[in-house]
Amino acid sequence: MTKKVRVGVIGAGSWANAVQLPALARRDDVELVVVNQLDGDLARQIAARFGVRHATNDWREALRYGLDAVVVATPPNVHLEQVTAALESGAHVLAEKPFAITSDDAWRMVQVSRRTGRTLLVAFGWNYMPLMKGARRLLDERGIGDIEFLTMEIRVAVRELLTRGTGYRNPASDVLAPRPETFVKPEISGGGQAPATMSHAFGLALFLSRLEAASVYAQMWEGPIGVDVHDAMVVTFENGAIGAINGASSHESKPNVDWEVSIFGSGGQMQLDSVTADVHFGSADGSVYRADLPPDAGVYEPNGPLRTLIAVAQGGPAGDESPAELGARTVELVEASYRSVQSGRAEPVVSPARALLTTQPS
Repeated sequence: MTKKVRVGVIGAGSWANAVQLPALARRDDVELVVVNQLDGDLARQIAARFGVRHATNDWREALRYGLDAVVVATPPNVHLEQVTAALESGAHVLAEKPFAITSDDAWRMVQVSRRTGRTLLVAFGWNYMPLMKGARRLLDERGIGDIEFLTMEIRVAVRELLTRGTGYRNPASDVLAPRPETFVKPEISGGGQAPATMSHAFGLALFLSRLEAASVYAQMWEGPIGVDVHDAMVVTFENGAIGAINGASSHESKPNVDWEVSIFGSGGQMQLDSVTADVHFGSADGSVYRADLPPDAGVYEPNGPLRTLIAVAQGGPAGDESPAELGARTVELVEASYRSVQSGRAEPVVSPARALLTTQPS
């Protein structure tokens, strides 16, 4: 008999109400034990809506119920304290992205995960899409050789959010609207476009290529409310490859998200397109191969990380799509990008915080 997993949700805001709570409530192998929201009355309404046994406005109280798994869906400025406490309570944890504001916080969470033996995942849903799985298969089967150059262009309809602090919607907006300050106040969000969107893009690029970033030179177009709206990053990788990873905040007149990735190597090149759901590989010998994909291969898969969390709590594997280490590496890139804008030069990506994993006892 499959183990029924006791789950709690900390920070049941708009995204948790739109995506995670409905998905959890549909599962027969999940017991929704507790939901946390700063507004106690709202917490009780959410609990009633999704059949959650307990509701609280105190996230610490939520961890006293002997949970197997915890979803931390709060803003990144409070992740270190909440994720650490959840791991130390004995639960496996899924943290929303952005994973953290600073790389120091990010690697500290990785360290706690390793020390406690509890799995920590980050909500990089793109890495679970059939499009990405097909791309990884082509890379492994056809052999791209030594990667030399990577490009990624992403466009997300958050212009109104990042220029006016308004306009962002998701499927739960009629129940619980997103709070703009969680995206546009750097002390809460970590910045603008870089943590909101580029953290996703970095997670995808690093997962797909398996490259390790060494330095980044960034330029950003800042909007009227003081956060970055469009970002351009030139990344140098440890193997000597270079990459151009760019993000634009588009108007709401276009689909919410679309992106393309190209990877060029000594053995061939591969292109991905989220709109056409196409992945094709051109070999150095002139052969062209395409991934066999379902029609919805380019549709965002928000619950891939959540399914993995439940599988891990039932004794299954964590996979390599969204581990905490990948989350920490994206935080390093975002942090270094902001340093580069300030300094006007390329900045190293690998942070001294990684040393915590080897210099402190585990």
